[in-house]
Amino acid sequence: MPRVLKKIVRKGVRNLFGVDVVRARFDEGWAQERDYWLGVIRDFYRSTYGVELDPAQTDPSVIPPLETIVKVQRANKAERDAFFASGYRGALAYQAELLDYGFPVDRTRNILEMGVGFGRLLIHYFPFKASLYACDVTPEAVTWTRARHGHRVRVDLTAGEPPLPYDDGMFDFVYANSVFTHVACEGVRHWAAELRRIIRPGGFLIFSVLDANHYLRDIPYRDFHRDYQSPGCRDWDQDRGVRMRNYLDRGFLFSTWGDYFRVLELRSHYRDQSHLICKREH
Repeated sequence: MPRVLKKIVRKGVRNLFGVDVVRARFDEGWAQERDYWLGVIRDFYRSTYGVELDPAQTDPSVIPPLETIVKVQRANKAERDAFFASGYRGALAYQAELLDYGFPVDRTRNILEMGVGFGRLLIHYFPFKASLYACDVTPEAVTWTRARHGHRVRVDLTAGEPPLPYDDGMFDFVYANSVFTHVACEGVRHWAAELRRIIRPGGFLIFSVLDANHYLRDIPYRDFHRDYQSPGCRDWDQDRGVRMRNYLDRGFLFSTWGDYFRVLELRSHYRDQSHLICKREH
């Protein structure tokens, strides 16, 4: 079936049922992905930090029901194998990036996940001694995550614009997965200033952005050049609130965030969002 037709069929099914049933039920290989990445993250923790996994990292009870998941994320995250496989892989990416810049996660005192959702990534910091903080703009996500992980994490409901309820220089590490893919262009600089405020000198910020070669690969080259590359930042679907989307090109990322942090790298990830790796130097 041609790719365009597949997208039309999937959109129709999603509109009919309210969830992406095709992706949630018929993707193949998640069980193998889960087993593979479980082994990788377990070996990484043992060899790098000398620690074992926390029980929450394999406990199916940390996964919300489908009707809760779809209010915030894709329906496939309600499937056990997809939830854990993507979580292992995602957490490893952020932690490996910290390690590459000489800042292993076991040196952190305070960690914040901005846009925590249901804790799919955050549970993979449970083996470490750092104090964990999380925030989200979606009440359903905050209610679930606070009830399930409040014994280990402080979880805050926050607004779609600054400020955040944290002290100046509070965090050694802040990460935001699929957050700045949903922020209006006019708000990006305000968030850069706010995150600089709450990260201590020497601390790190890593967040994900859309990779055009993966997420925009279906549009013609001319449309990409005209509508996405030239403006530096473009957002669309504003009527969808926190589900709106944006695209930030490399120049925009380095120039905007470079006013507040030392931008170390824009690292691409196979079939996934890229990560902008930043350090607050003073």
